[in-house]
Amino acid sequence: MKLSTEDRSETKTETTLFSNRMNDAGVIIVGVLIMLALLSGIAFTAMRISSAEVQIATNDSLYRQYFLTAEAGIDHTLKLLEKPFAAANAPLVKTAATARWDFAFTGSDRLADTADDVSGTGDQQGDFEEGAVWIDQAVFGSSEYSVVLWNNDESADTGNAAGGNFNTDKDGYVWLRCDATGPRGGGAGIQVLLRGDTRGVSLAGYGAQAGANGGNNSSVGDLNPITDFSLQMH
Repeated sequence: MKLSTEDRSETKTETTLFSNRMNDAGVIIVGVLIMLALLSGIAFTAMRISSAEVQIATNDSLYRQYFLTAEAGIDHTLKLLEKPFAAANAPLVKTAATARWDFAFTGSDRLADTADDVSGTGDQQGDFEEGAVWIDQAVFGSSEYSVVLWNNDESADTGNAAGGNFNTDKDGYVWLRCDATGPRGGGAGIQVLLRGDTRGVSLAGYGAQAGANGGNNSSVGDLNPITDFSLQMH
C-alpha cells in the first residue's frame, strides 16, 4: 500500500503536532519542578525563621523569669532582715549612731558558729562565696533562689572608727546577693549594697509640752512619752 502525497503530508503534520505537544509538556513539567523547589526553599526558610523566633521568645521569657525570681529573693530577704535590724539597732536611734549589721553575719538562724555563718579570718571582708546564708534554694514557681549577705570592704577608715572585718560592721553597709536558677540550666543574679540608717528625724505632731506640768517644756510630765524608738526604723 502506498501513501499518496496528501496522506504523507497529514502524517507529517500530525507527527509535528505531537512533537510540539511533548515539548510543551516537558517545559511545563520543568517549570512546575522549579516552582516546587522554590516553594520548598521558601517554606524551609520560613520554618527556620519561625523556629528561631520561638527560641528567642522562649529564652527571653526564661531570662525574665530568672530575673524576677532574683528580685523576689531580694525582697524576701529584706523582709526577713527588717525586724532583727530594728531590734539590734533600736538603741542607736536615740544617739543617731551608725547602724550595725553584725547580727546578719550569723545567717538566718542568727546563731554563731553554725553552718550558715559568714566566714573569714582576721580583717578579711569576706565575699559572695563566704557570705552568710539567709535563704538556701527557696522554690519560686519552677525556679529556685539562694541569698547570701557579707560585709563590704571597710579596709579604709570609715570616719568614726577603723574598718570592720568579715563579721563586724562599722559603716552601716553590707552586700546582699540573690542567685536564681531555673529550667534549662539558666539563671540570673542581683547584688545590692544595703545601707542601714539609724538617724533620727523630727516627729511631726508630737509636742514636747503636751501634758506637761505648768508649761514645762520637757517630757517629764508627758502623758504619753515616746519610749519605743523601733517604730522609727526604716
